[in-house]
Amino acid sequence: IIPQTHTSLSELLTIFPHKFSSRELRLPVPEEKKHPIVQELKDYFSTLPDASLITIDGIRVSFPFGWGIIRASNTQAVLSMRFESDTSDGLKKVISLFYTALKPYLSSNNLQELADEGKIA
Repeated sequence: IIPQTHTSLSELLTIFPHKFSSRELRLPVPEEKKHPIVQELKDYFSTLPDASLITIDGIRVSFPFGWGIIRASNTQAVLSMRFESDTSDGLKKVISLFYTALKPYLSSNNLQELADEGKIA
């Protein structure tokens, strides 16, 4: 594409919108609780009016301002998560929604990594 368009790679990359995303977060949970927690979150997010869910191998929750995904690991006693948005504020908002949803099920120590990522006080 570069030789055909006589354009630099940096110029070509400008057509892609900038996204704000988290790293993969892996929160430790007891093995027997990881699937029930994911089910509880599915029930919780399905009640939010602006949330759209995909429930294949976990839950992907899309909002007008971004999305988050959570799934129970197949190999470890952890919940893995990632988040993305078009804006920094949108990313923080998505992470905050997941933090609120997980708070009844996890200790503050287990939620600390998520709180740090979303800059939640």
